[in-house]
Amino acid sequence: MKIILINIFLILLISCKPMSLLPKEVKSQLPKGANTVLMNFDMSKDSLFLYVSEFLSNENFRMYNLNKEIGFINTDGKKYGSGMLIRLNIQISADDNKSKLICMAEFSLTDTNEEDKDKWWRGNYSYGGHFTLCFDRMVLLLQKLPYNEVQYISKV
Repeated sequence: MKIILINIFLILLISCKPMSLLPKEVKSQLPKGANTVLMNFDMSKDSLFLYVSEFLSNENFRMYNLNKEIGFINTDGKKYGSGMLIRLNIQISADDNKSKLICMAEFSLTDTNEEDKDKWWRGNYSYGGHFTLCFDRMVLLLQKLPYNEVQYISKV
């Protein structure tokens, strides 16, 4: 009986596609291995930096490290669900009178063994599981910003 249940579980596990929180129109734009979001804005670098900083604070992210001069924002891990922390790494740069935002998300699992507690993995749409969930959460969060154009890329 045990062997039958294990076989059924394995069949279900193998046949299941990774669940994604993203709408179909966003999924259709995602290249294989997408792990980074690139957005363009019609505002200056300084204005975007202040806007994003305030936005992240309102979304209950704590700023771990930020530097307005170089346009860099790192957040502390924010808890999602029962055992997943997500943190964001954002770079904002000037592009003439406009600006550009590049963001990657990382996750850590809080309900794992002691040696894995401080490990962080980069979200990736193609990997499935927590990797996809992390990437999806980042995309859904960033879609709330007033961007003009968005690209999803695979960055090493």
